[in-house]
Amino acid sequence: MSFSIPISRRDLLKSSVFGVGLGWFTCFQTRLWNGQAMAIEIELKDGRRLAGSMAPLSSVAAKVDSASEKVETIRVIDDRLRRTYLPKTQIVNAGEEAVTESLEVFQLKQRVVTGDSGLALIGTVLKAEPFDQFGRRTVTLANADKPLEVIQAITRIDPHWTRVQGVNIGWDMRVATTNFPTDQLMSILLQTVVNDNADHYKRVARFFIQCDRYEAAVQVLEKLISAQKDEKSRNQMREELTPIMTSIRQLAGDYLFSELKFRKAAGQHQLVAEVLAKFPADGASPRTLTEVREMVRLSEQQQQAIQEIPELLQKCIDEIPEERVREQYAELYEEVKRELRPELIERLAAFRTLGQSSDVPAEEKLALAMTGWLIGAKMASRSRTMAISLLRIRKEILRYLREENDLARSLLVPEWLSEEGASVSNVTAILTHMKPPFADVLSDPVEQGEYHLEVKTSLGTVRYRVQLPSEYNALRRYPTILVLHGERSDAGKELDWWAGTRRATGGERMGQASRRGYIVIAPEWMNKDQTAYGYSAREHSAILSSLRDACRHFAVDSDHVFLAGHSLGGDAAWDIG
Repeated sequence: MSFSIPISRRDLLKSSVFGVGLGWFTCFQTRLWNGQAMAIEIELKDGRRLAGSMAPLSSVAAKVDSASEKVETIRVIDDRLRRTYLPKTQIVNAGEEAVTESLEVFQLKQRVVTGDSGLALIGTVLKAEPFDQFGRRTVTLANADKPLEVIQAITRIDPHWTRVQGVNIGWDMRVATTNFPTDQLMSILLQTVVNDNADHYKRVARFFIQCDRYEAAVQVLEKLISAQKDEKSRNQMREELTPIMTSIRQLAGDYLFSELKFRKAAGQHQLVAEVLAKFPADGASPRTLTEVREMVRLSEQQQQAIQEIPELLQKCIDEIPEERVREQYAELYEEVKRELRPELIERLAAFRTLGQSSDVPAEEKLALAMTGWLIGAKMASRSRTMAISLLRIRKEILRYLREENDLARSLLVPEWLSEEGASVSNVTAILTHMKPPFADVLSDPVEQGEYHLEVKTSLGTVRYRVQLPSEYNALRRYPTILVLHGERSDAGKELDWWAGTRRATGGERMGQASRRGYIVIAPEWMNKDQTAYGYSAREHSAILSSLRDACRHFAVDSDHVFLAGHSLGGDAAWDIG
């Protein structure tokens, strides 16, 4: 019999069904007590939160485990996968050291090379095969003489990070467990089951719960039921595990809803609406289902507003007697009808509030709509002259930004400085709420959301690639990553790294940049056969000119631009940063 029980993830992991022991493990400044790790969470001034073990340093060159008499102004946070160095002054709150939940850790016996002998420098990865069921793969690296094939083996897996070591050469590395496909992890972890040991199945299921891969946890428990020798044993195991599997499915629904909120914040409203329409009525906790219904209601209201606002605008325009004035507002109507998205509805809040009122003249309603659309709802005005002035200013700003000649550009400014709306605050707001100057003159994308462009500089022509996130909207600002490839690589591989590969030709990229709503810019910044970073003006120009040119075509949030690189691209990132 299947039934639903209210249960949290922490309660589920404490359940006696999953009550199996853990092995001890150690890492940098992490203390364990009965298999539980001591860690702290810190909050930074920019709102980010980091969790892990923290240690003070006097410089980034200092050893984390050495005592120092110098002033220690740096903090290093170690989460066992990465180390983050930051100034102490950036920390606004450091929580108390707390015990985190016990993690399922799997140690795999492999014949690996230990010690310091091995690779001194990792060259460009030419090819990396997927891991097989025994946790092994071959990686081909670029080498001075000929490609070097390294056999790697997984020796340790926990829900957060995986240890990979070299079999034929010394190479010890850490990989985020999230990088591994679920079916690959399932194959590796279940192939070690001996005599259908139930505890091992439960450990694997608990591992997948800690990875937030709830459907995989249910699959493991179903495999455990199927592994029983006779029908009676299978029925008993099913009766024992059914409540747990029901609760896991509820956790899966809760996790899916949290992902939907994340995607909605990234501007992926169409995806959210499609998933909400198929959300199972009993697939989450009661609290989450209530929130799902509320999100559905808000989504329906937004779609209704997107249909009603143009109709209301047209109605107000029809009430204007002068044809010349109607023509001025007709331009606004066409733009709103074409560009309106859920995140832009707020611009027209004042118009929506008074749009149905018979006490407000149609011209004032339209002025509220135009000024709200051009400079934001908080600065909306009922003045028709202000609305028309702002529209003219936006056109002149666009001319200014598109003009390549410095002298011609300087002559454009006086033409609109005398306008009623030409205040610093209004011009700033217009720039914030308008499209990039060359957004409407782009050529067609090479594939979905991917553009190949070039920019001419005084030091030569630079080609670069851009990958836009899912449901990109040129009237919304997006955080951006400027990524630099290394030697024997190219901009296309960088896009694959950051935005993910495509499931099919012309399909959408499935990586983290796409998921999180980031623009990725990848310049072809190196000369052919370049093997070292040159610290040159040409390299700086190639990289920064690509960014500046991309800002003229795409909705880059210039307050959130991140610079990163691989190999020589990493050298360039340090230098240019």
